[in-house]
Amino acid sequence: MDIGDIKMTSLNSFVMELASNEDGAVVVEYVFLLIFIVMVALGAIKTFGGSVVNKMGDNNNSVSSAFGP
Repeated sequence: MDIGDIKMTSLNSFVMELASNEDGAVVVEYVFLLIFIVMVALGAIKTFGGSVVNKMGDNNNSVSSAFGP
């Protein structure tokens, strides 16, 4: 028996035990919820990120021209 087989067997038994009780279902639900939140956040950053950078640049130029030399 290889060490990888032992790790895979213990991982498999852990996953099966987690899936068999109610706490495991709750953990899986929280993982899916976390994945969903991360996907929404990344989508928002990708969608609005460029416009936010442009606005910050515009504000920087306005402040620089107001207090410039």
